[in-house]
Order: sequence, then structure tokens, then C-alpha cells
Amino acid sequence: MSKEYQFEKVTFEPSPQNNGEFLPQITIGESTHRPFHPSDMDRVLDYDNMPEPPPPDAQHGHLEFEMDDDDMTIRDDAPPKFPKRYFCLRGSFIFYYDMKDVDNSYDKASFDRHDHAATFLGPPLG
Repeated sequence: MSKEYQFEKVTFEPSPQNNGEFLPQITIGESTHRPFHPSDMDRVLDYDNMPEPPPPDAQHGHLEFEMDDDDMTIRDDAPPKFPKRYFCLRGSFIFYYDMKDVDNSYDKASFDRHDHAATFLGPPLG
């Protein structure tokens, strides 16, 4: 008896807010898509030439703009913001999360993302 496996891969779609950002999703087969779930992060494989040790996850400021009321254009009268986001390299992708969606209560002095990786509580923002 053979098992049938579905080929899944990470793909990105433009944000519906038209703000130049792209949102991760999972593509199954050739044309079926589903949202990226927190549990998907553990399944994203590193690429063959990943440096050893891999770059650690880190907090960085992320350039973001306020959107107009229609959520389709950037407000002209609002300055850009640089909120802290949690960034991580997985596979050949850089994912970033809202800080409230990450539990990184591991010991940073002995960090090994394969053994003590952060727990993701929500999907990535991009």
C-alpha cells in the first residue's frame, strides 16, 4: 500500500493593503493555497549552503507606513514607523513576526535555533 504525499512549498502573495509587502502562504501541488500557520515554521527546511552556525533570530526595526482609511494607499501626512519585529531566516526566506506572536523565553546565551527555537503563536507578518 503506497501513501500519497502532497508537495507543499512556501510562496508569497502581495499584501491586500497594496503596501509593497508580501505575505507568506503554503502552496499545495500546483494551484491550491492556504494561509501560513505558526506550526509551518518548524517544517521550513534550510537550504544546502546554510552557514554553520545559522544566523540567530533577532529583533530589528521594520519600516512600516500608516495606511489611509481605505487600506489601499499610504497616508501622506503620517511619518514612517520602525516597530520592533522578530526576524528569522528559515530556508531561503526571511520571515518577520509581531513581537506578541513570539515566545522566545529560551536562554539566549546558549541559543541553538534547532534545539531551543522560539515558539510562534501567530502567523508571520511577512
